Amino acid sequence: MSLDGFSMHPLTRELDTALAGGRIDKITQPNKQSIILSVRQPGQNFLLHISINSQNPSAHLLEKNLENPPEPPVFCMVLRKQIETGRIAKVRQHGLDRLLLIDIDSLAAGGRIVTKTLVLELMGKYSNIILVQDGVIIDALRKIGANSSRVRTVLPGQTYELPPGQEKKDLFTDDIAAIMAIVKADPALRLDKALLAACMGFGPVSAKEVCFSAGLAPSMRIEALDEADFAAVEDALKEIRESALHAGDVDAPEDKAVLLLGENQKVLAMAAFPLHYLPEAAVLTFPTISAMLEKADSLLGSYVLPDKDRFRKLVKNEKNRAENKLTKLDEEIAAAENAEEFKVRGDNLMTYQYQFKDREDASVTVPNIYSETGESITIPLDQRLTLVENMQACYKKYDKLKRAQELLQVQRRECEANIAYLESIEASLPASSSPAEIA
Repeated sequence: MSLDGFSMHPLTRELDTALAGGRIDKITQPNKQSIILSVRQPGQNFLLHISINSQNPSAHLLEKNLENPPEPPVFCMVLRKQIETGRIAKVRQHGLDRLLLIDIDSLAAGGRIVTKTLVLELMGKYSNIILVQDGVIIDALRKIGANSSRVRTVLPGQTYELPPGQEKKDLFTDDIAAIMAIVKADPALRLDKALLAACMGFGPVSAKEVCFSAGLAPSMRIEALDEADFAAVEDALKEIRESALHAGDVDAPEDKAVLLLGENQKVLAMAAFPLHYLPEAAVLTFPTISAMLEKADSLLGSYVLPDKDRFRKLVKNEKNRAENKLTKLDEEIAAAENAEEFKVRGDNLMTYQYQFKDREDASVTVPNIYSETGESITIPLDQRLTLVENMQACYKKYDKLKRAQELLQVQRRECEANIAYLESIEASLPASSSPAEIA
């Protein structure tokens, strides 16, 4: 769940108003999928959090900084070298795509001012952060080679190309009559699908909100609608356009960014403007789109602490190994408990050795000298050894198993302690909220 391109239009305006003209003081990378730009404005500092987490890719202002690893990752170092101390000239959106561009002016050699662009592709699992100068990629958070994608590669030194324009209409600039003509073009389409095909930047949330405002079901076919229905859709499009245009304006306090939540705080929808199409959902409203996105991050778990997932897997693997070792130790301890059996064999062979010949029998059966009822015992023999050597082998095995009993019990106690320790770490990791706690 993430913002669609239509809701990113007011977000872009919000970020441009706050950040344009600001100086980038510091750049940090809390984890492998996000960076934070600390931007200084006269009398105020802002923190711009950019995340390419597939659950909720976003760019928004933070109230409180996130804790960072002691050593900055390589991409963070590149950004510090390239754009730290630069000034943000403009925050803009490519059409109504989920693609934001931050133009940054930096001082180059000889006092020249060069403009570099931080491209934020906030498109689900394909999200990326790419630094571009003069149309050439300097670096990217996610490098995509030919092995990863046959459609598009993203590597330093390559030419960066913006996505091609869509054959859709911009609700903010195009005539609504032209949009309605596209909506009506395919009678077999569902209404929500027709809106997605007609309106640039529309996602399922925006399309369903228009359907609800028009009093129509999203699943209705275009061929089933009459002129009154189309007039209702047109009015709904004008209404959602006005809401988006005024989203974030201090003069329009009724137009608030919203999160719709279901059971267990599950995020059902988010937008830069009020939503009504899920009347059963709990509604959270926010004064800014950034505040809404920050709350969505916390609910969706977008901020993943460095190494947290890696350590969770490591602990799970180590615990599995320790539990397997404990099972084997129990088997060896059970075998070691038969030590007395080998002593009994050795004593019986010592007693009856003169009744048999060396290397003649694979086993011998004799009355057990320790049996009070005169029961017999069968002793397997290694025919490569003499009777005396078989007897010595039994005593040697007995001594080894007796020593093993003590050692195996020590190992078992250590293994149990290790499992208990790993279980405690496994329980603590989900509650860890900082790199220091993880360390």
